Amino acid sequence: ASRIDDVNISANSDDYYRSIATGNWNQIATWESSANNVTWNAAVMPPTKYAKTITVRSPHVVSITASVSIDETIINAGGYVCLKTGTLTINDGAGNDMQVDGTFADSSATNTNWLAASTWSLSAAATFIKISASSAAFWQARFMGGISTIPSTAKWIVRKSGAPNPSVNTLGAYYPNLTIENNVAGIWTTGVSSSFAGTGAFNGPIVKGSLDIGGSGTSTVNFINSQTYLTTTFVQGNILVRNGNTYTNSGIGTEVQGNLTVDGTVTYGAGTSILTFSGNSAQVISGAGSLNIYNMWMNKPSNDVKSK
Repeated sequence: ASRIDDVNISANSDDYYRSIATGNWNQIATWESSANNVTWNAAVMPPTKYAKTITVRSPHVVSITASVSIDETIINAGGYVCLKTGTLTINDGAGNDMQVDGTFADSSATNTNWLAASTWSLSAAATFIKISASSAAFWQARFMGGISTIPSTAKWIVRKSGAPNPSVNTLGAYYPNLTIENNVAGIWTTGVSSSFAGTGAFNGPIVKGSLDIGGSGTSTVNFINSQTYLTTTFVQGNILVRNGNTYTNSGIGTEVQGNLTVDGTVTYGAGTSILTFSGNSAQVISGAGSLNIYNMWMNKPSNDVKSK
């Protein structure tokens, strides 16, 4: 009997898997499996890296609370995977190794383990949430096609939800729509690991979408831009500083191609921080907050910057 059981489990381990309920990754009740991707049955074990594909479907929320090894994984639009504890190992199979069309949240204190040339992607309407202090560098470095190809319409949220300060990558980093938010009581002034920080003969970060300081946080944040790389922090969309929140434009400064809305506070730190408006279209400065500028440049090939 034990030999038959072993054969059945081994055969099932490389089936197709898909979620059937909200639950824990390691609970078999969360999954069903199929040998041919047509006929589906209750799973006899959770999916691993040996599965042909693993799909988290909408509206399921799947939590990872122990070390898991995956490959060929798809999080559908409306699906949600949260890495809470343990190590997530992403293996290098054929094609994309983790495709996020829904939401993936990294809340584990342990760095994700990327094997060989494993990659992940974030589609145009998908969301990545960084909650933990573990490094964000590999999430940037292992983006399929290079991080510069990340869709500008996707969402990357840096969310403080407890004692850990979620990490932010600066050096040569690209972001889609970027939100910095705080769900812990009191104002969160970002330290070096959670700020745009660093110095040297390299390029600073580029936000391909808009930068939102405050987001949907229940408390407020003072996000510090203190990097002094060769290029300023570059926001290709809009900058929104929400009520009660602060954007400290320190270091070399910030360039924005969209509108600037200040309902909170924009201030500057030590140094000759520059705020540059460079969009081809008309740009608008608005809001009921406090805008403090050390040095402002307008480097526009056409149109104006207006205040209202």
